[in-house]
Amino acid sequence: MQTIYDPRYKALIARLVSLREAGGLTQSDLAGRLGGLLVGFRQSDVSKVESLQRRLDVVEVADWLASLDQNAADVLGEFDWWAGESSPTDPTGNEAEFVPKPGSAVPSPNGGGVLVTLVGQGVQHEVEFPGASVPDYLEVEAETIRLFRSLNDASLNLKNRDAIFRALDFAMRKLQSVNPSDVYRHIVYRIYLREYARSQPKQSWVRAGGEGVELFIESWYRDALAARGIEIKALLSGEEKKSALNEMGIAGHVGKAKLDIALYGLHGGRRIIFGGIHSKASLAERVADDVPCSKAMMETGLLSVLWTFDAKDYPPRDLTNRGELGTPQTPSTKRDLIERDGAFDVCFSYNTRTFPSQPNTASGKRIFSSPLLLADPLPGYVSDFWQQFQMRNGLS
Repeated sequence: MQTIYDPRYKALIARLVSLREAGGLTQSDLAGRLGGLLVGFRQSDVSKVESLQRRLDVVEVADWLASLDQNAADVLGEFDWWAGESSPTDPTGNEAEFVPKPGSAVPSPNGGGVLVTLVGQGVQHEVEFPGASVPDYLEVEAETIRLFRSLNDASLNLKNRDAIFRALDFAMRKLQSVNPSDVYRHIVYRIYLREYARSQPKQSWVRAGGEGVELFIESWYRDALAARGIEIKALLSGEEKKSALNEMGIAGHVGKAKLDIALYGLHGGRRIIFGGIHSKASLAERVADDVPCSKAMMETGLLSVLWTFDAKDYPPRDLTNRGELGTPQTPSTKRDLIERDGAFDVCFSYNTRTFPSQPNTASGKRIFSSPLLLADPLPGYVSDFWQQFQMRNGLS
């Protein structure tokens, strides 16, 4: 008997279908997610798998579950024929992660900030949030907990990416004077690890966190760019990414998963794509993978922006969120991608510890570091490029 007709395999596929439907995803939505993992995967391929016309191998099953924000060991462990088990010493997979101790916020002894206790690996660290007040921090903590606990109730049909977006948006607006990267890393991300329980939270965050940040960027800049005649659009599905790359004229040259957000200028009743944003909450997210798409965009005369929280700390010794860009004097390979190689037109970092570029770099491309609300250079930079784009293309 072929494996595809084995009752065990049929039960597994039925479970995959139920997980997709419980997550509120259509077959096309899932195909869009899978496109970044299984090259060329389309809605018709999802349909064939779910109707037992196409067989998944074990690697594809793992990718399929990751695209559904599910932990493979947890789901496969539901079947008595599966021998895999979660680690008895670390069933959540978060043993190495530090998470905030609930309600631990106290005024900083230096004044003008908050100290929060993070616990993990049998030790604890205090992280300071200059510019925050205890009441504001506790309000953000309470709302973030509420959102992420809501994800544990499947009947609410709240998508992980939407909860992360809402938590980010609420926290950034409430804690306007705090380093945005610290809000992302030490509050939103770490509370998610502590509160989300439907699957392995760290693995779930990989996709849902990225999409949540993309939704946040779209929402955060929508009004400021609209006032300049520009539309910003997060590209969450494979079809949206493909459509944007087709409009740019580079679809046949780059992978469709390598652009996150599109920028459109409004001119004479037309909607004209003139660039896009590569979103990387952390530069550990293989930023080099976006370089071919970025270069193809720039060669076509389109704007290619790298947007990042540059979030990186080094537990257990040091939880200071220093990022990965090094300094102009001692650059990291990731800084070299911009300043030396010119792989992106510009990089905007929202970690206030990121060292900005000097006015002149080898490639002429620069890194800017700023808070989100005070003197954020992105809207003006994008608007200036759109004006120049119109002049170059006879649209003025």
